[in-house]
Amino acid sequence: MAKPDNPGITEYLTPAAVAAELSVSQSAVYSLIRSGDLPAVNLAPTGRTRKQGFWRVPRRGLEAFLSSRTVVPTPAPQPNCRRRVVMQIPNLLDS
Repeated sequence: MAKPDNPGITEYLTPAAVAAELSVSQSAVYSLIRSGDLPAVNLAPTGRTRKQGFWRVPRRGLEAFLSSRTVVPTPAPQPNCRRRVVMQIPNLLDS
């Protein structure tokens, strides 16, 4: 779905489009929708099809979901490296 020219208009994605964008399965997207982690709108009329759903995910909702799941890596702790100091003592017996 193309981005709208008007920033006030919300762009909606199908679960298939969300799955393709995130490189996950559609069932993973539906699972996120059912759990409430990924905001979505069910456009199906009431009745049997309402259970199955006719879902659309708002682009802003997807972006909010991704930003809430973004992990900033922390630098790995530096090993406790201590330099070994090797002292060279002249051999006085060799003289």
